[in-house]
Amino acid sequence: MKRTFCASLLALAVLLTLIPAASAASLGNFEKVNSYTSGQFTDVAAGVWYEESVRTTYELDLFKGSSATTFSPAGNISIAETLALACRLHSIYHNGTALSGQSSPWYQVYVDYALSNGIIQAGQYSRYDAIATRAQFASILAASLDSSALSAINSIASGAIPDVPASASYADSVYLLYNAGILTGRDAQGSFSPQATIQRCEAAAIVARMAVPSLRQTFTLKPSSGRVLVAQPLEQDPLNQAVTADSVVIQDLVEFCNGGLTYDDIGQSGVYNVRSFEGTEADKAIVDAYVDALCSGGYNLTLVEEYDKTMSSTFFSYGLNYTGTGNVSSKTTVTYTETEATINIYGVIKRGDMDVHVWIPQQMEQVDLGLRYGQEAVSVSVAGPSAMAGLYRNADGSFETSDGRLKTTLGQASVLRDGAAYSAAASFQTNEELSRDELWVDSFYRNESFFFCSPMDALMTGDVYTRKDLTQEASWVNNKVFASLSEFGGYRWNLFFGAGHDGDFITPLLGERNEYKDLTVRVMYWNKDVEAVYYIYAEFDSSPYTLEALVAVELGATAETADGVYTLSPGGTVNITCPTEFGTNYQLFSWEAVEGAGNVTLTGANSQTCTIRAGQSGTALVRVTYTYGVDEPDVLTGIPRNVEKQRTYTYRIEIQ
Repeated sequence: MKRTFCASLLALAVLLTLIPAASAASLGNFEKVNSYTSGQFTDVAAGVWYEESVRTTYELDLFKGSSATTFSPAGNISIAETLALACRLHSIYHNGTALSGQSSPWYQVYVDYALSNGIIQAGQYSRYDAIATRAQFASILAASLDSSALSAINSIASGAIPDVPASASYADSVYLLYNAGILTGRDAQGSFSPQATIQRCEAAAIVARMAVPSLRQTFTLKPSSGRVLVAQPLEQDPLNQAVTADSVVIQDLVEFCNGGLTYDDIGQSGVYNVRSFEGTEADKAIVDAYVDALCSGGYNLTLVEEYDKTMSSTFFSYGLNYTGTGNVSSKTTVTYTETEATINIYGVIKRGDMDVHVWIPQQMEQVDLGLRYGQEAVSVSVAGPSAMAGLYRNADGSFETSDGRLKTTLGQASVLRDGAAYSAAASFQTNEELSRDELWVDSFYRNESFFFCSPMDALMTGDVYTRKDLTQEASWVNNKVFASLSEFGGYRWNLFFGAGHDGDFITPLLGERNEYKDLTVRVMYWNKDVEAVYYIYAEFDSSPYTLEALVAVELGATAETADGVYTLSPGGTVNITCPTEFGTNYQLFSWEAVEGAGNVTLTGANSQTCTIRAGQSGTALVRVTYTYGVDEPDVLTGIPRNVEKQRTYTYRIEIQ
C-alpha cells in the first residue's frame, strides 16, 4: 500500500511538471503570435487609418478576418462577435492564450466563458446574433480587463460626454474607456452615439488600444455649444450591394422579372428557400434572361447544367454553382438531371402556360441588385436628398439634418411636399396586441399623412428600409382600396408603410397598381424608451411626386396608455385627427380634456380633427369618444341593421 501511494505521488509530480503554470494577469501577456502581411486582406488598403489596428489585433490573435482574404472593415459587429473579442482579451490577459473551442452555435463557448467570468450577466442579452450598439460594445469590452489595466490618462468628468447621461446603464463603462484613452468620441465635444452600430474597423482600433497601452489617446473635450451630433453622416450607402468575391447575395427574380411573372410567397424545403412563378410560354424569355444575367460575370455564379426537352410539354432546368469564397456549401440535384448544383431553376410549359420553381440555398441572401428584364439596371440605393445626412440635436431640443435642409421638434414632422414646406403632429406607440411599434404622422396637406410600423422593440439607430422591404406581396392587397389611413393600422402587418396621397391611401405594391417609384425610411436616431428621429422619403408616379420628412417622437407610450404623445411649447398648437372606420352610416366625435384641463384649450370638440392649444407648462390627457353606426346582420333574421358602436382614443399633451 505504501509503495503504491508513493508511486502515485511520483506520477502526480511528473504530471504537474507537464502543466504550464498559469500566467499572472498582465497586459504583458499580449504578444505577437500571428504574422500579418500588408495586403493580406484585400479590403484593407495600405495607409488607411485602421490598417495598423487590423495588423495589431490580428497579430495578437484578437481579431480574425471575415474570410481568408477579407476583413470587411465597414461590416457591423454582433453581440456574439463582441463577446468573442472580450473573451479573447480576458483570457490572454489572465492566462496568456486566446480562448478558443468548438460549440454549437459557434459563439456558445464565448457566452459560457463570459458568464463564468463576469463579463456579462445571465439574461442580459436575449439575442446574441443581434447587431451590437456602441453602448453594448463598450459595456462588454470594459468588463474584459481588470480596472488596474484601464488606468485613467484623461480627466473626463461625469456628464461631460454630451450624449451619455450619467444615469445611463452603460455610462460607467463609457467613462471608464474615455478616461483610459481607449474611446475618444466622434467629434470635438466627445459625442459617443450610444445607440449607433459599430464597424469592424472601429472595433479593431478599440481592441488594439485595450491590449496595447502605448496606442491609447490623451485628449480633452471642447465645451459643448449646445449642438450635439447624434447621428453621423453616412460615408457610403448602407444598401450598396456591390458584389465581391466573398459576397453571398443573388438577384431576386421577383424584382428582375419587372412584373412579368406572378409568384407565390417564399417557402422552405430543408436548407433551401423555394418560390414558384407563373407566366406564359413567351415568358420563358424572362427566365432565360435571368440565368444569363446571373452568369454574365461578377456575381459569383456559373452555369453547370442546362436541360430543355419538348414532348407533349416542354421541360427545362438550369443548374448554377456558386464560385465565390463565401460560406455557401449547399447542393441539390438539378431537376430532370443527375447533376448537383448550388441553385436549381426548373419549369414546365404546358398548353401555353409556364410554371417555374427557383431553389436557392438559405446560405445565400436574395437581394435587389438592380438587374431588370428588358431594361438597364436600376439604382437600389437609399433615396432622398438628405438620406445620407447626419443629425444634430440643437440647444433648444430640436433636431436638424447636418445639411440644414430639415428641422423638427419632438412630436412634430417637418415635411417637404414637392419642395413646399409643411408641418404636422407626429406620435409613436407600441401596439402590444399586434407586437409592433407604430409611427403616425397626422395630415399636413388635406388628407395627406403617413403611417409606418415595425416589429416591436426591433428598431435601432442606423436601420434603413426601402421600397423592396415595405412592398406588400399578398394578392388581395393589390385589389384592396383603402378609404382611410386608420385602415392600415387594423391589419396585422409587422413591417408596413402607408400614405394618404392625392385623395387615395396607398402602400407599395407589386404589380400595375403600385404608385410608389421609390421609398426610404431611415432610423436616424433611436434612444430606447426616450426618443427617436426618422427620415422618410417617398417618390410617386403622380402629384405630389415627392414627400420628404424628418419626424421626431417620444418613445415609450403603449396602446393601452396613450394613442399619441405630443410635446408643445406654451402657446403652441397641434391638430389631432381621430381614426375612423370604413363604411359607417354616421360618425360623431366628442373631445374633452380628462386631466389637466386648465393646461389646454380645445377647438373643434365635435369634429373629427381637434385643435389643441397649450397653455401653462404641465401635462394634459385629451380623450375623443368616437361613435359610429355600421350595418351588421341580425342574429335571428340575417337582415342587415344599423348597430351603434363606440371607441375612445386618448392623447397625452406635454407642455414644456
